[in-house]
Amino acid sequence: MEFIRLPKEQNILTKPLYEEVFSEDKGAFSDYYYDQAAPKSTIYAARDEDGIHSMIHLNPYTLCWNGELIEIPYIVAVATQEKLRHRGLMRTLLEQIFLDLEAEHVPFAFLMPIDEAIYQPFGFQRSWSWRWEEDVLGVKAPQEREKTPGVQEMQSAEDCPDSLLERLADHVNGELTCRFELFTLRTVDYYRKLALEQKASGGRLLICMKDGQPQAAVQTAREHYPSMMCRIMDRGAYQKRLKGAGDRPFDKAFVCEVV
Repeated sequence: MEFIRLPKEQNILTKPLYEEVFSEDKGAFSDYYYDQAAPKSTIYAARDEDGIHSMIHLNPYTLCWNGELIEIPYIVAVATQEKLRHRGLMRTLLEQIFLDLEAEHVPFAFLMPIDEAIYQPFGFQRSWSWRWEEDVLGVKAPQEREKTPGVQEMQSAEDCPDSLLERLADHVNGELTCRFELFTLRTVDYYRKLALEQKASGGRLLICMKDGQPQAAVQTAREHYPSMMCRIMDRGAYQKRLKGAGDRPFDKAFVCEVV
């Protein structure tokens, strides 16, 4: 068995394994993911002459951490063929990832666990709860608007020009900077991708407008997500970015609408 970091032009070769393990995503969401996210992902894989049997994707996200823009990997699509599970394939891939990220001076990586017990032996710890942008900024979800007097206008993100989404990103980034030490940076591309992700999930991304100004993005396809888990990769790179005392600021952190 060969354990490698795939060249990006080979990332598409992991799609059959993705659709085998995450069969509920096969179709619109899988097509969206391999069109929008996977091409930019760093993918580690275990393979032999019969193909790819295990994989881990590291999707890059630009976070704002105490005013600094930094790219942090979001670990997703952790998968092994059922017939080859419990043979150490995933452990070997994770250990290789940890070594590489430390060598690259990446402060930490984060993931959304199916089961926290799977990742705790590898040093991941529960870090922050999932928060929706519209909730943080005080915007009611569409299903709640009929009961709310004085509701704001909602526009489909698909119909919004880039200039409006840029104003929205500036507004939301400003609001989040006042509230949190760590959050996902909003950009036009961020909202465009989120709109595509919502469409692939059977929902829509709506932009809340007030007095002609965008206030927040509202997702109509909302799931109940578990708390994020994080693992420090390079302690020196991590500690030099801490604003205050302590070793885990993640309980005060915020990364929402990961797409």
